[in-house]
Amino acid sequence: MKGVIMDMLRGGETDRAVCVSLSGCQGMTPVEIQEKTGVFWPKAHQDPDLMTDLVMKSMELTGFENVRVPFDACVEPEALGAEVKWGDEKTDPYITKYPYTENPLELEIPDDITTLGRIPVIIECISQLDKELSDVVIGSTVMGPITLVGELIGTENLLRKTLTDPKLIRDLVERVKPVTLELISLYSDAGSDVVQVIEPSCSNDMIPPNTYKDIAHPIHKEIAEKTDTPTILHICGQIDEIIPEIAGAGYNAITIHSGINPIKTKKQTKNNLKILGDISPDSQANATPKKVEQEVKKAIQRGIDFIEPYDGVVSTAKLKNLQTMTKTTKQTQ
Repeated sequence: MKGVIMDMLRGGETDRAVCVSLSGCQGMTPVEIQEKTGVFWPKAHQDPDLMTDLVMKSMELTGFENVRVPFDACVEPEALGAEVKWGDEKTDPYITKYPYTENPLELEIPDDITTLGRIPVIIECISQLDKELSDVVIGSTVMGPITLVGELIGTENLLRKTLTDPKLIRDLVERVKPVTLELISLYSDAGSDVVQVIEPSCSNDMIPPNTYKDIAHPIHKEIAEKTDTPTILHICGQIDEIIPEIAGAGYNAITIHSGINPIKTKKQTKNNLKILGDISPDSQANATPKKVEQEVKKAIQRGIDFIEPYDGVVSTAKLKNLQTMTKTTKQTQ
């Protein structure tokens, strides 16, 4: 199946949809899988052996046709000085103090990031997965430059200054852009087959469409152009008004929510863009398996290429619902 998925990401077609968890700000290791494995957050966020064990067990129990690490979205900010609270088995790590809120112009990126924070943990985990899984797609996650700036100067600060001081934001984005590019390279070298770039701060809920087009879109295009590994662009939330830019940024795949027409989206780009989506977090955690089955079939009928838990697997997701996702996808042509 690895060959099929990679061929699809490079523009190929298949006779059925595929169920994966390659994208989202959430990981793919909810509480129920932690309990069955005996490996729990937050230790699994910090130890490559535990991380490897947990994500492999997730693949085995759910039937997802891939693995993906890390499980949270704090790796880069923590490595660059943000203070993080580690949460528990239900709660993702989250930032408690931004390092450059008061002095954004002091933001500087070290020449060597390979030893910072948990970056070595993620690299070692990917390397272990590469040795263990010869025919399974290994996915990884990096934070995009816009969101990373927000996680270093404060999200509210970012949103305000995109309007009042866009020159500063452009400057800061250029400073952190090498982090995104270098991590894509490091993770790919370690064995990651596909890398998703997460940019939750780029949705229409966060910044105006014109700001995305002026500041973020050129950076996203540059990242795609400079990356040989297949990439996914994930912007959670409302993206309706920037779909043409997202679809045309040069990524192999993008994620969409249920309100967006995947067929129309594909027509807005000349490449063979693939669409990932869109089983909601609420359905993962609260729906009956029958309802999940209906959602999966609807997503396939809509033209979704990769059936996915939208924005990743929530920590409260029911295992039986995730299993229903993978089983239904395999049975539906």
